[in-house]
Amino acid sequence: MSLDNEITGVDHLGILTGDLKRDVAWYEEKLGFEKLQQRIVVMNGRTEIALLRKGDLVLELVEPAGRLKEEAKLRGAGKWDHFAMEAPELAKEAALAEEKGLKVHPSTPDGLTWYEHLGEKGVRGINFYGPGGEVLELCREEAVDYHGKTGLSGWSHLALKVENLERTEAFYGKMGFQVRSKGYLPTPEGDIRIHYLEKCGFVMEVLEMTGSGLEELKQRKEGRLDHIALRVRDIREAFDGARKNGYPLLNHTIQELPLLEKGIRFFFVIGPDGEKVEFVEKI
Repeated sequence: MSLDNEITGVDHLGILTGDLKRDVAWYEEKLGFEKLQQRIVVMNGRTEIALLRKGDLVLELVEPAGRLKEEAKLRGAGKWDHFAMEAPELAKEAALAEEKGLKVHPSTPDGLTWYEHLGEKGVRGINFYGPGGEVLELCREEAVDYHGKTGLSGWSHLALKVENLERTEAFYGKMGFQVRSKGYLPTPEGDIRIHYLEKCGFVMEVLEMTGSGLEELKQRKEGRLDHIALRVRDIREAFDGARKNGYPLLNHTIQELPLLEKGIRFFFVIGPDGEKVEFVEKI
C-alpha cells in the first residue's frame, strides 16, 4: 500500500519545552486544553511527555533532561512557524485571550489583522506568544459558515515557511496532500506565495518566503514547534513507503514508546526545508 493510503489524519503537534509544568498549566488555564496523559519515558535519557487536547487539536509537550532541556529553553522559531486555532467569534476570543494575559506577537502588531488575499473572502487572525515563545494564531475564515459555533474549536492550520513552494508540494504530495486554495501576502520586497495543502481534513499553510524573510528563514534552526505527527494504519507499511519515496529518515528503525493505553510505534522523516514529520501508529 502507498504512503498516501496509509495516512489517516493528523495525530498531534509536538512542542519542545524546558518547563513542562509551566506549559501544561498555561494551555489548560489560558486556552482550556484538557490533559490526556503525562508520564516519564526513557528516550534520550529521562524525558517527560504530556498530551493535551482541545477539540481535534492534540499537543505533545516534550521536556527532555540535562543538556537537551537547556537547549529546549533556547529554541526559537523554526520552519514550522506557528499553529492556528479556529475562532468563529474571533474578536471575542482575542479580547478574552488578552484579558488572560496572552501577549500579542509582533507579526500582528495592530491586533486583529485582515488578510484579504487568503481564502475565498479573506481571513482574519491575530497571533499570540505561547508560554515558551511559540507562536499560535486565532483565526476566522470569512467564507466559512460556522453554524453558530463558539469558543476555540481546534485545528485551523499549521504554518510552514519554505524556500521553494513547488519542492514542498512535491514532497507532501507523495503523502496525499493536495492544494486546497492559494493566496499571497504582499510585502515591499515582493509577494509571499501561500498554498494551503490538505490531507484528511488537516491543513498546512505553506509560505514561500522572499527577500529578507527568506534570508531570516535560512538562519533558522530546529524550533520550539518541533514536529507534526501523522497517524497511519500500519507503521511498517508507512516505513517502507517512506523509504521507497526516498524520504530522508531520522530513524533507521521503527521506535516504540509507552504512551496512551498500549503504547505507540513511530518514526521520523526530514522535510525539504529541514522540518520534522513523524508517522505514528497506536498499538
